[in-house]
Amino acid sequence: MRTFGVTLAGLVGGFILGIVLSEVIAVTTALITGRPAGVSHLPVYTGLAGGVLALAVRLSRRNRSRTEV
Repeated sequence: MRTFGVTLAGLVGGFILGIVLSEVIAVTTALITGRPAGVSHLPVYTGLAGGVLALAVRLSRRNRSRTEV
């Protein structure tokens, strides 16, 4: 159950990070070029990456703690 929670937190955190990053990119390009531009579906991609990364870290820490005993 804890692994599911960590993965869900990674998904949500990555999605929020993607929204912020997308807005920063849009504002920066709007200031430079006069037109906002961005990456299509960036929050979804960063959300998936965050979920996978959180799951990988959780599983590696769990396996490391089992082998140390």
